[in-house]
Amino acid sequence: MATQKNERRRQPERETNKVPEVVYAPAKPFHRSRLLLQLLTVFALVLAIFLGISVFFKVDRIEVTGAQKHSADAVAAASGIEVGDSLFFFGRAGAYSRIKNALAYVEHVRFGIELPGTVKILIEEIPVVYAIQDTTSSWWLMDSTGKITEKSDSTALRDYAQITGVYLQDPQVGKTAVAAELDVPPAVDAEGEQIPVVNYESDKLKAALQILQQLEANEILGKVTIVDVSDHQGLSFYYSERFQVELGDVTQLDYKIALVKAAIAQMGQQTTGILDASLKNNTEGIHYKPFT
Repeated sequence: MATQKNERRRQPERETNKVPEVVYAPAKPFHRSRLLLQLLTVFALVLAIFLGISVFFKVDRIEVTGAQKHSADAVAAASGIEVGDSLFFFGRAGAYSRIKNALAYVEHVRFGIELPGTVKILIEEIPVVYAIQDTTSSWWLMDSTGKITEKSDSTALRDYAQITGVYLQDPQVGKTAVAAELDVPPAVDAEGEQIPVVNYESDKLKAALQILQQLEANEILGKVTIVDVSDHQGLSFYYSERFQVELGDVTQLDYKIALVKAAIAQMGQQTTGILDASLKNNTEGIHYKPFT
């Protein structure tokens, strides 16, 4: 009797532990025509969206902001964007390149879209330019990267800091300035041997640009009248009629010009003289000497 009862009790356990049968369903057949239909549907939908944008969103107005040296009409014309172009597919990269190549004072260009049909062109122009001569004594305006912006009338030179001691070779608006190599006659030493001619004109122009960039970074451009690079080992600039600033060579220009800014801020408005920031003989700081 006990054995029968035990068998009755085990019976449900055998039923609950039973492994379910796995039913394998055959794979559905691949219908190439159905896939093709789906692809065509997606393509048609994309094409409809594209055509809808092209047809219904057209350029009907070009708005230019930020342009001062160049007129808004000049910027719009240089962009190549025309009324009737697709608002979303007018080619920003091409418009950017055309504006930069055509307009020398443009530094940065951004584009925006305002529905239903306005393209916005946001211009940032070169903020400061400097005057420099070419080999024919004509004056040109140039920014601190060396980009030539325009030929200058000599009567307007008082409005710009002038770079002296180096000349440009065949400057062209929109192009990068190139220093003219001077025709230096060969020299001979005491024994009659010819001394190799070393031309430092490219180094002088590079030094001038470095000085300009540091003057901009330290925001002390307003009263700088002349940057003189005649001697590439004895660079200098003139701050208004108050100071002649000696910089030495190009080493540590950022530090030197920061020192000059701090020194000028601490001196009285009537103080004039020479500020030596050349750090000669490893001396630190600014050395002041009044004009004699």
